[in-house]
Amino acid sequence: MKRFALLINKIPSWLSSAIVLSLTIYASLNDDPLRGHDFMLFKGADKCIQFLMYFAFTSALMFDYTKSKLPHHTKLNIELVLTFTSIVIGVVLEVLQSLLTDTRAFDAFDMIANSLGSICAFFAMRFWFCKKFRRAVLSRYTKRSRRHSKRRSRRR
Repeated sequence: MKRFALLINKIPSWLSSAIVLSLTIYASLNDDPLRGHDFMLFKGADKCIQFLMYFAFTSALMFDYTKSKLPHHTKLNIELVLTFTSIVIGVVLEVLQSLLTDTRAFDAFDMIANSLGSICAFFAMRFWFCKKFRRAVLSRYTKRSRRHSKRRSRRR
């Protein structure tokens, strides 16, 4: 996790959100995002895919926010706004599907799947991943500060 945290610090804080958002928009508004490939999936698989897309999008938003706030703590109200934003984007894209495409239609169950994906991502990121990520990154900061404080005390 520490190596992962060091690599992540080099990536711009907005990049993962932009990539996941662009893939979500492409998959939502394209008439045939798989380009004619038919996969034998179970009934309701599109709802699972919607759930996973918005789980990934909300996770990317919250990850980028957490990364931009390091070494400080994140704020719950901003994380809730990010979650609400991804839910609103899901609703807007669902409406745009019915307006801009001929083969895709508005579906309330897709909006429910989008919202559930965003809400589950909020809880997973808030109470599990962001704490682990902060702990891994902050251990590097605290080790560095301990070394500097030991050097200062030796000089005195």
